[in-house]
Amino acid sequence: MNASRAGLVIVVPVTSTRRNLPSHVEIEADNVSGLRDTSYAKAEDIKSVSVERLINRIGQVPPAVLHRLQRVIALLLDL
Repeated sequence: MNASRAGLVIVVPVTSTRRNLPSHVEIEADNVSGLRDTSYAKAEDIKSVSVERLINRIGQVPPAVLHRLQRVIALLLDL
């Protein structure tokens, strides 16, 4: 996790609703992701949350999906 001294982590919310938006990155449902349905990371909705809100890890994003998500976020933030 990306914990900081401030007790916050940066998260990208996920939805199971496909909206065909360029800022949504598809995540396949499988044992690695821990998702039951194909879902979409909403890069336009990136936010920080308190680590106290995190209960347990469901799964993880495969490296290829994480790389695509990083590229989309960089584009949105004009980095």
